Amino acid sequence: MMEVETFYLLLHPRPAYLIGSGKVGEKVNFMAASWVSPVSEEPPLVGVAIDVNSYTREFIDTYGEFTVNVLPLQLLEKLYYAGTVSGRSVDKTKVISYRK
Repeated sequence: MMEVETFYLLLHPRPAYLIGSGKVGEKVNFMAASWVSPVSEEPPLVGVAIDVNSYTREFIDTYGEFTVNVLPLQLLEKLYYAGTVSGRSVDKTKVISYRK
């Protein structure tokens, strides 16, 4: 039987995306996610696995939309930051800039 840790390695590395949620001028948050998948071409839709208790989910429920962003390799540190710090306790927009 395969060890859980070994099996996990079969699933990774996976692509990582930056999920943006909120509303510019009000509240904005970013999170890293690797469980993103296209679900339809017409209309174009993607599915994202986001924990029901996450800050990002709270914003999606409040504002009704989110963005899926593919970052260039030179922004890898910002992507890692987004995935390791909670937006409830830190304003991630101070590290991860976005256009207004």
